[in-house]
Amino acid sequence: MTKAIAVHSQSFHADDSLAIYFLRQTDEFKDASYVRTRDQDVIDQCDAAVDVGGVYDHDKRRYDHHQKGFDLCFPNSKIPLASCGLVYLHYGEEINKNILERHGRDVGKHSKLIYTTLYDIFVKEIDANDNGKPVYPPDADLKYRVNTTISIRIAMLNSIGTFDDAIELIGNEYEARLLRFYDSDLPAIEVGDKAFESRFNIDKSGQ
Repeated sequence: MTKAIAVHSQSFHADDSLAIYFLRQTDEFKDASYVRTRDQDVIDQCDAAVDVGGVYDHDKRRYDHHQKGFDLCFPNSKIPLASCGLVYLHYGEEINKNILERHGRDVGKHSKLIYTTLYDIFVKEIDANDNGKPVYPPDADLKYRVNTTISIRIAMLNSIGTFDDAIELIGNEYEARLLRFYDSDLPAIEVGDKAFESRFNIDKSGQ
């Protein structure tokens, strides 16, 4: 049977859109449907819940971050996790592996590096934005404002699109970022690693 994911009703955001997209990349929730609700009875009947329900419990597949005192962060980060970050924390390596396999690529030995890097260059921004953590101090003298981030573009879809549009938009952007890192950055990193490992073959000092 198709599994169901509960997510809050009313306005949608980058966080809940990405959380749904992420769960659908796992073997457990592949092709899952979603229910947009704040009714606790309905939430309790769903197989998972993101950004709603007031509970974080991975064993029960509950990924909300709005409860009082919640301050869990990704390893080596000081940004509290939002729902997408919570899903990524537990499923990130599987998510990346499945996406790469779908595009004919093998995650190989780089699973951990991809996992931590994609959090830093993509997911952390969504966590921070959803938790109200600004990039700059509130009293900063801004030269201009950036109005084209993924979070702003998804917010606009509340009036000109649908939640499905938001999931597709942020999913496509995540996949593009993942593939770009895999195809461009990983080969460069491997070249650097080989040069470092062979440094004593060129100069006994290794310098």
